[in-house]
Amino acid sequence: MIGSIEFPWSFAADVMHILLENIMKELLTIWEGKYKLSLTNELGVSSVEEYVLPRSIWDAIDVEVSTSNSTIPAQMARWLGSITKRGYWTAETYSYFLMHLGPIVLKGRLPPYYYDHYLQLSNLSKLLTKLEITVDENSKIRSGLVEWVKGFERCVTSLSQYTDP
Repeated sequence: MIGSIEFPWSFAADVMHILLENIMKELLTIWEGKYKLSLTNELGVSSVEEYVLPRSIWDAIDVEVSTSNSTIPAQMARWLGSITKRGYWTAETYSYFLMHLGPIVLKGRLPPYYYDHYLQLSNLSKLLTKLEITVDENSKIRSGLVEWVKGFERCVTSLSQYTDP
């Protein structure tokens, strides 16, 4: 081991880990009402926030995601499987959901503010994953991510009381 390398501080943050395997995964968990579920249960708090989708909606989304496999060319995405059992989802799966499938299956299901906030992230991710990014696009990405984070903080203020100290 090289003494000057400190994990994770010696490496640049990347879209795959930050956006797809962390933020996107957490958003789905929040919308399911399972965010820090064990802690909220210990506190006797139930998730009644407007961004938590009822189980019946998740079941409908699950059917749509699962059945979409037959219409998505294999070159575009791997088999998606169940959205409610994401243990085997990869960054590629989250990416396809974030940019292509999510905007369709979440429309009219998430309240408008949260859906628009999600679309903002979806559009930013499309810019982030371009092969070439112009200086103007880089500025747009930077300011867009700052605005998205501020919006996220507004979206989940009720969760802040359950975060780790």
